[in-house]
Amino acid sequence: MNYFDKELQKAKCDSPSQLSKDVLWADANDRYKSYPEYMWFVYILMLVVLLFCFYMLSCTVFGFGWLKNVFEEKTDDGKNFEYVLPLADKPKLEGDGLYEADGRYTVAGIAELMKESAVTVYAYSDDVAVSGGQGSGFIFSEDGYIITNSHVVANGNVNYVSVRLWDNTYYSGKLIGYDVVTDIAVLKIQVSGLKPVTFGDSAQISQGEQVVAYGNPAGLTASVTSGVVSGLGRNVTLNDMNLHDCIQIDAAINPGNSGGALLNMWGQVVGVVSAKLESDDYDGIGFAISTAEAKPVIESIIEHGCVVGRVKIGIEFYEVSEEMAEGSELLKAGLLVANVDETCDIANSGLTQGDIILTIEGKRVMSLSDVSDITKDKKPGDVLKFTYWREDKEYESEFKLMEATSYKVIEVN
Repeated sequence: MNYFDKELQKAKCDSPSQLSKDVLWADANDRYKSYPEYMWFVYILMLVVLLFCFYMLSCTVFGFGWLKNVFEEKTDDGKNFEYVLPLADKPKLEGDGLYEADGRYTVAGIAELMKESAVTVYAYSDDVAVSGGQGSGFIFSEDGYIITNSHVVANGNVNYVSVRLWDNTYYSGKLIGYDVVTDIAVLKIQVSGLKPVTFGDSAQISQGEQVVAYGNPAGLTASVTSGVVSGLGRNVTLNDMNLHDCIQIDAAINPGNSGGALLNMWGQVVGVVSAKLESDDYDGIGFAISTAEAKPVIESIIEHGCVVGRVKIGIEFYEVSEEMAEGSELLKAGLLVANVDETCDIANSGLTQGDIILTIEGKRVMSLSDVSDITKDKKPGDVLKFTYWREDKEYESEFKLMEATSYKVIEVN
């Protein structure tokens, strides 16, 4: 029975002729139209408001998570508990994040730049199944020339060298030559189309400048450490090595970093990582051979298989500082001669063990660094004048520089 039929029943008349059915139907229809159409929306809205007020009141009392807890399974002493730590997306930067505004690389940019230029070097002394040493290296020519440290290849005492590239391919490496004095070695692999590094002038770097070391510490390939230049022109004696003109850095250096590249933030190699000061009392003191020191060595090794033209005086000595000399009546600041090589010309100068060299070429000498500065541009056969002290008297003489022993690789299997 519809609405209109119900209305007709309500409007019964005593006499059927009093009101017609059409009139009654029209009256019921008019009353239906006068019924508000929006009332259902008002009722729903009121219900929503009441539910919201109830929810907010319950949240105030029980906390905002009460409704969720009603429907979720309760945990049992931590069982069935799952927590997901939300991770935020990395903010997007202008560009690719590899460069600074002035064109320098970021550390991430250096890592991307060196990815295909760095290598891992394995040296085998006896059993080729067991590596006798592992270090780092980097490519400096498209046809496969690689730089590493002399001590990484055991100063030439190796039977086999293997090189792993960035894509995990291995190649047999030929040892072209090595130099114990600068701790530089050059390898060659038979590959073309490689990505070489760009060398920079180490004389242009500054103390405090940011640098990045790239290598394989503890066998962790393609590792990047960042720091600053702590000092320049360091002469260091470490692990039976006497290194000259080193760059001191505070970037983390560990076993395996040896032979890796030290780069400035322009992406240029300014040094070859060599060693760190190892002690429980020291941390963050690493050293790299500057490109100024390494460049002529690399060039000579490639051309001759060894370093040629390096000079030597032919003496062993102790350094005597001004402070040491002040506390002794027998000493003067200078170089206390411990031994004279009889095969060198200086043995004909009158110098003997126990004498103290005071000057060379008119310049005071009290350290190995002083001697290196004087002789670095000299050639074998050059004659140098010097003064020395013996028994409270100063003497003057001269000697001819000799050529230092070269280490040339004859053949590597």
